[in-house]
Amino acid sequence: MTRRCDVEEMSIDARILCVSVNPLETTRALLNLLELGLTQALEQMLHLPGARGGRRPLDHRKYGLVNLANAWHKLGRAPTSGANSQFLAFSEAIFAAIGWPTSSLASAIPDAITLWKNLNQKNAR
Repeated sequence: MTRRCDVEEMSIDARILCVSVNPLETTRALLNLLELGLTQALEQMLHLPGARGGRRPLDHRKYGLVNLANAWHKLGRAPTSGANSQFLAFSEAIFAAIGWPTSSLASAIPDAITLWKNLNQKNAR
């Protein structure tokens, strides 16, 4: 038979005695609290940004392309996309030189050009 103790009203020695008299119940209660805390933490993690998985956006690549579009424009050329785009070849050469991957760069360029145009319009105001 286990003895019930209210540990909130006891000294440290009385608390130690209470735990030593009821070790299984104390351990079970602690593990239940730990399980509850971990379960709640996992449930909250599902609400964090990016918690559902998927690829993270390649922001460094996007803004790198925006800066390259700006440099290309300053050279007197219009940044364009497409299979035969000189801007694509220029961007691939720069990315390769700094050791960044060039795969799927052609599909990222149209969005980068759109962002570059939008940023130029905002700066012109």
